[in-house]
Amino acid sequence: MNTNSHSPKEPSVGTVYLVGAGPGDAGLITRRGYDLLHNHADVVLVDALVDPSLLAELPAHVERRYVGKRAGHHVMKQDKIQELLVETAKAGKNVVRLKGGDPLVFGRGGEEAVVLREAGIPYEIVPGITAATAATAYSGIPLTFRRKSCYAVLFTANAAPAREGECGVIPLADFAKLKDGTLVAYMGVRVLAKVAEQLIKDGMPADQPAAVIERGATGAQKVVRAPLSELAEKAKTEDVKPPALIVIGEVTELPDQIAWYEPGPLATKRVVVTRPVGQARELVDGLRGLGAEVLHIPAIRFEERFDRDTWDALLTDVDARRAKSPGQVGWLVFTSENGVRFFFNGLRRMGRDIRFTGPFKLAAVGVATGEALAEYGLTADLVPQTATGKALGAELAEVATQGDLVIRVRGELGNPAVETALANADVTVSPLTVYTTLDASIDELDQAWMHQKDPDYIVFTSGSTLQAFRRQWGDEEADRILNATKIVSIGPVTSSLIRGMGYDIALEADPHNNAGILEVLKEKSA
Repeated sequence: MNTNSHSPKEPSVGTVYLVGAGPGDAGLITRRGYDLLHNHADVVLVDALVDPSLLAELPAHVERRYVGKRAGHHVMKQDKIQELLVETAKAGKNVVRLKGGDPLVFGRGGEEAVVLREAGIPYEIVPGITAATAATAYSGIPLTFRRKSCYAVLFTANAAPAREGECGVIPLADFAKLKDGTLVAYMGVRVLAKVAEQLIKDGMPADQPAAVIERGATGAQKVVRAPLSELAEKAKTEDVKPPALIVIGEVTELPDQIAWYEPGPLATKRVVVTRPVGQARELVDGLRGLGAEVLHIPAIRFEERFDRDTWDALLTDVDARRAKSPGQVGWLVFTSENGVRFFFNGLRRMGRDIRFTGPFKLAAVGVATGEALAEYGLTADLVPQTATGKALGAELAEVATQGDLVIRVRGELGNPAVETALANADVTVSPLTVYTTLDASIDELDQAWMHQKDPDYIVFTSGSTLQAFRRQWGDEEADRILNATKIVSIGPVTSSLIRGMGYDIALEADPHNNAGILEVLKEKSA
């Protein structure tokens, strides 16, 4: 796609992409916007109303900066944001300026484009779905409708007296005389009573149908409908807060006929997922499908651990056994999804492929690990009923025999329960460590989101994840967060470790996987 051609792009200058993320639902971002975000950005400057799950799996090298603005509080003033855009691009970095809604509809994207042009910075504007179309659609309110509304007027209701360089006061007197249309007011919940009073004073019928939509197109969406003269009082009773959209017109009577969106059982709930990148998508998507606001803040990350001497010794042993006895030589035991992925990475680095697994039976600690094997076209021969290392070791000890080569594929922090159970059965285990677990870092964006509002739930899938979480946030802040929320554990082993660190478990998944986590949260909210 072409960017503006007002000046030739110097090799050392990056491009700025003014991208509309859409409001609320992360699925409303355009394909172009998503591609730029995940495949072209070096730096992302994020607005307050952007769905956090859009950034959950950004490449590790991408720098994330929070420049959000909410009513009464600006993390960074607009002129400073514009300076940052120019400075970052001049440093040779591609910048995605990720905005809620559309960059050019009350998003100040036009101002940023002017500054970029004056500074000689190449830019591209990627439209987004604005709140006026998304929030109304998710509420069952069409902006236009035959015989009810043939036009729509969008305006900001935050009608302060004009200052130098700004627009004047919104012409509510003119709007009050409009008929057969729809008025949509952004940023007006705090002045709703004044707006309604003025419109009625200037001639709009007091019984004009109207609505206010809080956090439209999200699981926390709230729609309040009433005649214009009663709307402010009803919104106050319903405790409507920004961000909210005011809609005035006969179309606000239509949700009874065409409303379709149900926020889900976890509506209004904020859930923190600490699973690492690459393992959390199913859980994050599932939680969002249940209506939750999801913050994916990984506590740990994984790095491949590859020791060529260990692999050489292992392959030599396997080749010798196969030469001596062409049949089965033993078991390959996988106790994590990561183990599966890094094992096959190592196998490729040694010049081998999936055929290496031929003389082995395969054991997986649980359904998720079995599914990871299935991605390579393999089916686990043994999956214990309970997804724990102890259960896997116990069942494996009943079928493995002395002389079998049992290779336990693991990370360096792996629980030794499998080795212990097999040692008790006089079966020798050869551990193969294929990855290392490290703490993930948090940045200003994670901190900003976490501090906006304490989570309702925080999900841990291992004791080591909780330990890493405490190191991330520091003991004092971690204790504050964990004591203000409900802890969800993936299973009894993790629960035991968490309790051992002095924290209560609110919910425990059964089965002990992502599906179990979703089910227990769904049951709790029922």
